[in-house]
Amino acid sequence: MVELSSPTTQRHDRVRKMELYGKSGVAEYWLVTPHPFMVEVLRNVGGLYITERVYTERDILHSPAFPELRLELATIYANLPPQPEIDEVREASPPYAAEES
Repeated sequence: MVELSSPTTQRHDRVRKMELYGKSGVAEYWLVTPHPFMVEVLRNVGGLYITERVYTERDILHSPAFPELRLELATIYANLPPQPEIDEVREASPPYAAEES
């Protein structure tokens, strides 16, 4: 299930719909927030969702339910209408972080 969330529907999407989808056995639930752009991938475990990972426009989304699926989110982000700037904290990777291989 992919849900495009907005400020006016966020509570409904995150509480009511998530509960209904979980109880109905929907294996994976993606919450897409257009501004600031994020895609939350949640996995159903016993009727409740756990956050598998949160992606931004810099990432390639990997689906646990569909292992071959890869979505380059920069492409989707580039096609969204322009949004106002957000004063957001962005941290660099700490020097001690392990490099990905």
